[in-house]
Amino acid sequence: MNVLVYNGPGVSQTSLAHTLGALRALVTPYLSVRTVNASTLAAQPWSSTCALLVLPGGRDLPFVESLSLSQPQSASTASTNQNRTANDAIRAYVSAGGRFLGICAGAYYACARLEWEPGRAGWAVVGSRPLAFFPGLTRGCVYPGFEYASERGARIVRMQLSTSGEEDAEPLHVYYNGGGEFVDGDSLEEEGVMVVARYADDDEGRGKVAAVRCVVGAGTALLWATHPEYPLLSEPVTSVLAKNAAHALNASPYALASAESRRWAFLRSSLVALGIEIPPKSVEEDQKALEIPKAPLPYIFATSDDALRVKVLDALTPYLTDNRTLSDRQSHNVVQIHTPDNSVQLGTLMEDRRINPAMLPEPKPEDQVEKDHEREKVSVDLVLAKLKDIEAGHVPCFNLQRYAEALRTAQGQSTVALNGHRLGDVLFYAEAVESTQTLLDKNSTLASALPAPIVALGTYQLAGRGRGGNAWVSPRGQLAMSLLLRVSLSNLPAPKLAFVQYLFSIAVVEACRALLGAGAAGTVRIKWPNDIYAVTRADGGGVHDPTVTKKLGGILVSTSFRGKEVDLIIGHGLNVLNDHPTTSLASLAADPAAFRASTHIEDVAAQVLTRFDALWAEFVAAGGSFAPFVARYEEYWLHRDQEVTLTTTTPHTRVRIVGLEPKYGLLRTLPTSAAEASSNPFARESAYIDLQPDGNSFDMFAGLIKMKV
Repeated sequence: MNVLVYNGPGVSQTSLAHTLGALRALVTPYLSVRTVNASTLAAQPWSSTCALLVLPGGRDLPFVESLSLSQPQSASTASTNQNRTANDAIRAYVSAGGRFLGICAGAYYACARLEWEPGRAGWAVVGSRPLAFFPGLTRGCVYPGFEYASERGARIVRMQLSTSGEEDAEPLHVYYNGGGEFVDGDSLEEEGVMVVARYADDDEGRGKVAAVRCVVGAGTALLWATHPEYPLLSEPVTSVLAKNAAHALNASPYALASAESRRWAFLRSSLVALGIEIPPKSVEEDQKALEIPKAPLPYIFATSDDALRVKVLDALTPYLTDNRTLSDRQSHNVVQIHTPDNSVQLGTLMEDRRINPAMLPEPKPEDQVEKDHEREKVSVDLVLAKLKDIEAGHVPCFNLQRYAEALRTAQGQSTVALNGHRLGDVLFYAEAVESTQTLLDKNSTLASALPAPIVALGTYQLAGRGRGGNAWVSPRGQLAMSLLLRVSLSNLPAPKLAFVQYLFSIAVVEACRALLGAGAAGTVRIKWPNDIYAVTRADGGGVHDPTVTKKLGGILVSTSFRGKEVDLIIGHGLNVLNDHPTTSLASLAADPAAFRASTHIEDVAAQVLTRFDALWAEFVAAGGSFAPFVARYEEYWLHRDQEVTLTTTTPHTRVRIVGLEPKYGLLRTLPTSAAEASSNPFARESAYIDLQPDGNSFDMFAGLIKMKV
């Protein structure tokens, strides 16, 4: 499940960054926090996997324009009305039982009407708003002096919290900049409004309602006029406090630390009040969670064969500049190559990158996205160290020795070798990465120089890439890796490349089933074209219910043609040891605790890689024929004889899934009105409707599928 945070025109990037940081600290690893834009909200099927939708601080008027644009819906969200706005989707989501959090401008926007700076020439904003989660008027600013993109009107305010209708004795200190009051919030209880907090300073704001919780149909909206997401121990709060030396929080370090703990407790209790299930962590643990790397850390080359390290360095050297960097106009990253002479040099480099990380660029609204060649490139470090120099402290989240042993065991007596080494023998590992897929797919010079096959693996992906442009932040406990393969088109014709995703799906399912054992093996299945799903236990049940399925992992395949050869980059994410409520291999095991104790990410990576290595060699040897694998693929998939509705015909056509088209790997369906059998095979062949993958714009479990055009 996801926590979706809106990032579009009008969003304050400072508020967005603090919102993302706080939410990730609180809900990881139970939920994944990511950004979403207006077009996705309007057109894509996001609501079924959304635990919370957040509209952060910024400017209200750009929200009005972007969220009110009508968008054509995808097949899985389409109903009788083929167009809708993001406002329509948000309102429908919350009314149907969803949860919404609005912060400052996001709270203004969620009210039926706002009056902001009325009478202030050039600043006033007055009007109705479409969401109307708070059924009344919000008026601001409560305090004077606000200016856009400035802290001149900012201050730290006290809020008096209300718990079950009773006011808490201890106030909450939060950052304020331009927020309003929920007028007559006390008198709207019969309309589902509950006062959560009031301004408590002895000034013009005292007693005004600063936060409310509103019942909206079957759902709930929590609206904050202030900014509780801003930490009190960093900017811009520290500068605001410095301007007011007499502020109570400047009295002692203890007072500031106590206020910060109180803020974390409020954030946690707010999510719980919304019905969000979060990990049982202390305030100190919430703060420590912010220590999860926020920027990429170096990739360390790992192989037990030092000749391979030299081979990789020799392959890269012709492309390096005098300062040992690799980059070109089209590349996504600036790649810095390091060759430490010993363990001390390696340790110094790793520590320096932790202290002085190459931060990812701040996320930008959709109307400000730069062209790829115009943006600031993210620096990536590739460290070609000798295995004997790599200590556990250099890679605390991944045991390279265990991986090497698991790989050797899984490979057994296999003699399969591509380009002189087997898949998995050459590994680039980093504790935190932008995206393993981006490293190999968006840096063509680097990829072309590397001697394939190569694997890139990261513990934390900070901007993971999925099919259809999806992005995510992968939590600890997930296997996240990408493979670089290279093959001659004379051995594997281009039309056969579509089958690679299916081949990798087989390897993943068979690896998972082997790890789970016979008792739970059948719970891991394939959803066409390249998702890994789990058949889980129904709520309260002790047995696996075939009607209850949840996503376990996914696969993304990219291609790059280079003359007579093609590079394939296979990206894969798999939930292995993630905690509840995420569905993972551990949650499927007969004894989850025993599975966690005996299974490691290193083992799973080795199993998947060696199984795919064998399948890949057989596939290439057969010239790309998928015939030897069809029975296994269809044994594992969820769609045997499934009936779905094709929505791109008029009228819609009811079809039955009958298998895969053998030449190009399309999904083969047959209209239910067609004869089940025919004495004329050409008649049956002409009745087939073959469908292409279409990103996430279809929902096979809802019985809808769209043919890609």
